[in-house]
This record gives sequence, structure tokens and C-alpha cells, in this order.
Amino acid sequence: MFFGFAIWAACCAGCSTHTDGQVHEVEPGTFNIGIDRGGAALFSSGDKQTVDEAVRKAGDYCHSEGQKLLVKAVSGNSLVFACTPDDSKSAVSSAGAARPAAGKE
Repeated sequence: MFFGFAIWAACCAGCSTHTDGQVHEVEPGTFNIGIDRGGAALFSSGDKQTVDEAVRKAGDYCHSEGQKLLVKAVSGNSLVFACTPDDSKSAVSSAGAARPAAGKE
């Protein structure tokens, strides 16, 4: 229940303060990015484009940190997200690790 409240509070904080399309940290490890919906109350095709653009920017931010995007919520004029470790990168680097040749240990 508290986790849901924390997400709601983060969304509300982002809704009222940032619609500039920039990434802002709302609490440690949780970020938001503003979505300019042009005052529309309901989703439209234009809203989908602006949400897609916010998701792209959030993904770019996480990837620049060597992590992957985890979208937590889209509420009002805000996309709330976190960046999480990209396990696929560690799997690739460990798969390419050198192994001794058979019989040469």
C-alpha cells in the first residue's frame, strides 16, 4: 500500500512542477519526465506521440547510465520511471569470457 502511495505522490509532484521534457529525480532512484499534452483531458493520437517521446527520452537517459528503463507510471503530465541494471550486458560479457582449451588446464 505504501509503495502505491509513493508512486502516486511522485506522479503528483511531477504533474504540478515539471512539464519541460527534461529528466528530474523525484526521489533516490526514481525520476520523472514531463509530458506536454496540450491540455487534453483524454488520450488522443497526439498524446500517444508525446508519451512515446517521453518514453524514448527516459530510455535514452537510462541507457546513457548503462541501465535499462523501468516505467512505473504515466499520470497526468508526467512519466515516472526508474533505471535498473541491464542484466543482458553482464550475460553477454560473461558469455564471452575466455575459457581454457580442452585438456589444457
